[in-house]
Amino acid sequence: MEKRLRRIEIGIILVFVMNIVIISNQFMQKSDKSVQPISQESKVLPQEFNNTVQDRVLQEIKDSYNQKDYDKFYEVFSEWAQLQIPIETVESQFDKLIKVTGEIKDYVFSNYEHTGLDEGADWYLVYYKTKFENGIGTTKLTLRVIGANWEIVGINITLDEI
Repeated sequence: MEKRLRRIEIGIILVFVMNIVIISNQFMQKSDKSVQPISQESKVLPQEFNNTVQDRVLQEIKDSYNQKDYDKFYEVFSEWAQLQIPIETVESQFDKLIKVTGEIKDYVFSNYEHTGLDEGADWYLVYYKTKFENGIGTTKLTLRVIGANWEIVGINITLDEI
């Protein structure tokens, strides 16, 4: 019975995560012709989002997630992203997510992809293999880059193995 409830919780969380992904994609893929896909090979992560910065950001996410400090977690998102998703949504959904995943124990960079150029901003998905208290999963950051400035506009946490 417990396993069944856990599967139902995971299903609900996946639906929530998919909704966030769909909302993010709607902003990234407008119906106009301003989207210009560029292959990953021709576009590297910005120098300003180097290993040191990535470690700092992931440590902030880990600390706030494990401490259930949603205000601190919410601050990781850019102002643009905060206008898209209210903090109440983050609070209610991450309570459920933390129950399933447990705390974040460790993470390591996996890969990234450049998803395109939209309205003067480069968009990247940056993946990290993440070890949780209850299994192994993936943390995906959606990055919006304009010139030398980058911002996190999405965080997607999934549990791949229990």
